Amino acid sequence: MHKKKSVRGEDFVARLGSEEFVLFMPKTNLLDATHIAERVRRTIDSSEYTSRGLSIHITISLGLVQSFKDSTHAELFELADIA
Repeated sequence: MHKKKSVRGEDFVARLGSEEFVLFMPKTNLLDATHIAERVRRTIDSSEYTSRGLSIHITISLGLVQSFKDSTHAELFELADIA
């Protein structure tokens, strides 16, 4: 999946851990972020991945949080993990 198909140019996608990724969506309200996250989820769910001749179906779960001025990275990651 090419990132431009599901997220916007101002968004930032990065790998956080072995199976965890983070999508930063600056200046985005929670409702719009929910729509973007669902678009990413649908794109991944409907894509076919092939490895060593085997077709693999991948699904993801997502946790969304809204950042405020005094939010720390640790708090945000913990809240997203809980969500």
